[in-house]
Amino acid sequence: MVAEERLQEAINYFGEDALKLSKLLTEEEKKWIYDFFDKLSRELDFAVTVSDPEGTPVIPVINHSDLCGKVIRGTEKGLARCKQEAVKRGKDAMEQGKPQYYFCHANIQDFIVPVLLYGRRIGNIAGGQCLPKEPDEQTIEHFRKYFAEIGVPNIEEALNTLKTAHINPKERIGNFTVMFDALGKIISNYLMFQIEAKIEEMKLFETINQNQKISLSLTQTLSSLSASSEELAASSEQTAAIVNETRNKLNETDAINTFIKKIANQTRLLGLNAAIEASRAGVHGKGFGVVASEIQKLATESMKFANKINETLNEISISIKQILESSQNIAKVSENQALSINEISRVAEDLHAISEKLLKIRDVNN
Repeated sequence: MVAEERLQEAINYFGEDALKLSKLLTEEEKKWIYDFFDKLSRELDFAVTVSDPEGTPVIPVINHSDLCGKVIRGTEKGLARCKQEAVKRGKDAMEQGKPQYYFCHANIQDFIVPVLLYGRRIGNIAGGQCLPKEPDEQTIEHFRKYFAEIGVPNIEEALNTLKTAHINPKERIGNFTVMFDALGKIISNYLMFQIEAKIEEMKLFETINQNQKISLSLTQTLSSLSASSEELAASSEQTAAIVNETRNKLNETDAINTFIKKIANQTRLLGLNAAIEASRAGVHGKGFGVVASEIQKLATESMKFANKINETLNEISISIKQILESSQNIAKVSENQALSINEISRVAEDLHAISEKLLKIRDVNN
């Protein structure tokens, strides 16, 4: 991922305002930087400060000279010029990709090192407040005019601060600049690592949050499916019971049909006997012969109807057998499905519990 993409990702996760030293450094880290810079600046006799891009201090100014801290910054114009210069020099350092060593608006030696994050300036390390040599008459006259320009109320008293000003030759300030440039890059790399680690942590917990929601939804869905499977299995068992009962009733119907066939056969014989007796009776048995003929027809139709019923009953019996087998298969599949769903549901519940534990750990650490 290129620097621009990483920067945009950091902005997306933390916001524009969070990408500055004052927000990125913890209080403990600020104290460590202050203690280290304090020892260094007092040993080498110069002032140093760490600020946000617009010049707001991140740590207290270290080893501030009275010349800069009390006199120049003690006036409204002097303070405004110092802030404007810090912003301008910081931008120059970022655009040119290197630290800036310069004489400020008061003609005092300063340097500024940009602290960058993916190419964006998130702060400055500024230092100096040094005269290149012990003040002479020319230097004193320069500051007399400058103090008047920025509105210092007691110029002669203010000139006494030149006696306690930091003194470092130009070459030495140049070396300080290189040294603090290296320190600025160390801070930059450290913060970059911290941000990337935090982003990965946030991505991890985003995934955990998503998994928690998915596992909860999956658990609820599986519970519903499990209940449905159990209902289906129960319904299949109930259907099988009804089918068995229907089969029993069918057997009863088959017995009745057999009885009907038996009656039809007996009726046919009765009709045959009646026909024989009618023929024996001659003319006197004509009416009885008609009855005998109708009885035979009835017996024949009854037999046909009984056979048709028997065929239908056979077909129903085959269908009932198929329904029974299908219900038994459904019940078995539903039972297996319910067992599988319960196992998956248990895993989903475990995943949900693990996600909750991880989120609690994150909340404790934050």
